[in-house]
Amino acid sequence: MATRSRRRRPSGTLGAIFVPPASLFLVVTCFLAISEAVRWVGADLPGPDLSPAALARLSPSELADVEQRATDDLRSSPLDARSLITLARINDVRSRTEEADRLRLAAGAIRPHDPQIQGEAIPALVKRGDLATVTRRVDGLIRAYPNKGGSLFDLLAALTAVTGGPEAIASQLAAEDAPWRGEFFAYLINAKKTETVSLLFAALSVPNRPVRPEELARLIDLQINQGAISDAFRNWLVSLSDQERTLVRAIYDGDFEAPVRSLSFDWTVTPSPGLSYQRVLRDSGYSDRNLKMTFEGYSGSFMNLSQLLLLSPGSYQFRGEVSFGETGLVGFGDSGLPLDFSFRTYCRDGDELRLIGETGPLPRARQWLPFEKMFRVPAARCQTQLLRLEAFEQPTSNQELTGEILLDKLSIDFVEE
Repeated sequence: MATRSRRRRPSGTLGAIFVPPASLFLVVTCFLAISEAVRWVGADLPGPDLSPAALARLSPSELADVEQRATDDLRSSPLDARSLITLARINDVRSRTEEADRLRLAAGAIRPHDPQIQGEAIPALVKRGDLATVTRRVDGLIRAYPNKGGSLFDLLAALTAVTGGPEAIASQLAAEDAPWRGEFFAYLINAKKTETVSLLFAALSVPNRPVRPEELARLIDLQINQGAISDAFRNWLVSLSDQERTLVRAIYDGDFEAPVRSLSFDWTVTPSPGLSYQRVLRDSGYSDRNLKMTFEGYSGSFMNLSQLLLLSPGSYQFRGEVSFGETGLVGFGDSGLPLDFSFRTYCRDGDELRLIGETGPLPRARQWLPFEKMFRVPAARCQTQLLRLEAFEQPTSNQELTGEILLDKLSIDFVEE
């Protein structure tokens, strides 16, 4: 039977993180979300003299009296930000929007770490388009009030709906090395805000603003668990360098030329005590690399090397080469009894795994030996597949393993029927 390599099914734009079609946000809705988020943070703090609702109920003469008191306070204390906010709210009542915004901006500059003042100032900054100042102010508030981070994270999420918002947030995250960055992305992912995270990753995917592997891993895992496989694959794909993209085939990087990043669609190694791995030169006669996994007192079941595949329905030939290093085996401590390993292929349907292929025990020897096995991907309930190296028969938890296994030249080819 003739075989040919088949590339993975999904395709997409390589120049930016893939963002699913987003809902349209009205600018007014975004302003309200931003304003409410900041005001909530400062809800337990003393505020300006009178609320907007109270000012709106005053008669013209009463309103003039309040205005005069606030003006007098400013004369005696020009940096009285709360008097500026009172005057801004009075101008709101009189429909003098531009003057109200000017006063709010002045108050915000005087008290950059006052949550309630910023609840007034930040929407005015957004209207002006000064998003760099917005993100600096939010950064300061998060640092000053770390226990109120959730509401401020909601503010930043709302800001991504404004043109230039994701880029401003990305600049702040990159320039200041914000200590809350990890908590911020964890918050968004736990809230399942995948579109927001994708927008921010797109803004971070430029020189000097790298997306961190652990951040990308959380997003990809969430999208996979939500069934958004194509989105997850595209976000992984555009994280690759130009050279790494040339390694995308039915199996990604079967020759282990690229670093192991553990991002589902590339080689993923589950950490465990007593297990280490590294990419090493194959031998003195070759310049290519292979993957060496070393066991030193490892105990428990072994299913620690895997890759998520996206194969179309049909028949495939899986091939590779294996060596067991200097000892020629991985064994149980001093007894030297060998442990067999096998590659197994599963259909991944949600949390369910269904076995569709198995190599059987890999050949044990010091020298490199080839192996191969046919398997078939069914048409139903098999959108993704999991290729995983496992112990052929899992050892008991009290049995410790020593030795090493080396893998190279792994490939999957579509078989014409």
